[in-house]
Amino acid sequence: MLDKYRKDGLVVVAPTQHYGYTVRRTPATPEEERRYIVQVRDASYPFLRDEPVPVSEANHTRYGVSTTPTLVLVDRQGLVRLYHPGNMTEEELIAAVKPLLAASD
Repeated sequence: MLDKYRKDGLVVVAPTQHYGYTVRRTPATPEEERRYIVQVRDASYPFLRDEPVPVSEANHTRYGVSTTPTLVLVDRQGLVRLYHPGNMTEEELIAAVKPLLAASD
């Protein structure tokens, strides 16, 4: 989806926060956890491999993330048009994204 709509202006940001652990709740330093987050992203979300993953409590709070994943669509004017805790199908997400990409600046 990202490859298809990037030319139309689709941008993805994948914020998260430090939880203090990795696989099976193994305690981890922030650097160990960051490496684990990148590993999971690359394995589970390869299409996000080149996208930023801002890891901080501030970004987690700023974006209002309450669960993982939380999907937030922001229009070209910076207004939140969709806030969806949890998964969406690709079809549902495309249906929500297309009108925002079609809107003029």
